[in-house]
Formats: sequence, structure tokens, C-alpha cells
Amino acid sequence: MKQDTLAQYGHFWDVFDRVVGGFSGADWRNRGQGMTRPDSLAYHILKSTRYYVKGGETPPFESGRSFDLEEGEMLPSREEILSLTGYFRRLCCGWLESMDFTGENRDFPWTGKTQYGTVLFLLLHGSYHLGELEGILNECRGGEAPDFWGDALSHPSGEGATGG
Repeated sequence: MKQDTLAQYGHFWDVFDRVVGGFSGADWRNRGQGMTRPDSLAYHILKSTRYYVKGGETPPFESGRSFDLEEGEMLPSREEILSLTGYFRRLCCGWLESMDFTGENRDFPWTGKTQYGTVLFLLLHGSYHLGELEGILNECRGGEAPDFWGDALSHPSGEGATGG
């Protein structure tokens, strides 16, 4: 079960990389509304991953900016988000590999009674927002965005959840 879960998380991050990388610079900040703008959705996925995985301090973006943005600070660029996806892949992998899936969940009761409930919740939560992100990308491309989900299955990055 653990290997299947690691593979599913690896697929999630493969798709995330492809979708985020598929946006143009202008569309990244100017499409969608409020929380459903590409920059906001992608940042939310990373922040919620850190929250549920209890990732502690996140390294700065490759640009040097802190991951923890100040109120009103511009959301991360597409390049900044992509600069940290390898870190988040590895963070998830370590979390999953060290976890007792049948252990009691004392931290996030809304996700289920076991640790595996949190694993499923995070994957579903991230996939939900990734679907929103891909929908915006498809709209930006006039309904002609590639099938990143299927492409990642056929041509995985080779990194899986571990980040290589």
C-alpha cells in the first residue's frame, strides 16, 4: 500500500509541474479570480502540503524570496513555484515513508481516524485544486491544453514522490 501511495503522490507532483509550467507569464497572474488565480492556487497547494505534512521551515524560492510571504506581498511567480516542487516531492516522500498508515490521527480529526486518512485528504485536496488550475490553463489555451494527467502517466518524470 505504501508503494502505491508514493506512486500516486509522485504522479500528483509530475502533473503539478506540467500544469504550472504550462502557463504563460501573463496568464499566471491575470487569469481567474481571487483565490482561483493560478499564482494563488499553486501557492495554496504548496502551503497546505507543508501544513499537513508538518514540514517546518521551507527553503526560500530560487529567487531568494522567503516562502512565507508577508501580507500584501506579491504571490510567487511560476518560476518561483517550480523552484520548490522538488523540495515538496521529497518532503512528501519522507512523510509517507516514515508514517504508520494505521496509526491514530490526533492532529487533523477532520481528515479521518488514522494517519492514512490524512494522506488521502491531502492528496484529494491537492488534486481538487490542481484540477482548478488545469481548468484555468485549458481556458487560457482556448480548450486546447494538453492532457497533463495522462501525459504524466505515460511519461513520468522518473522522480516519483522522491524528487530524484
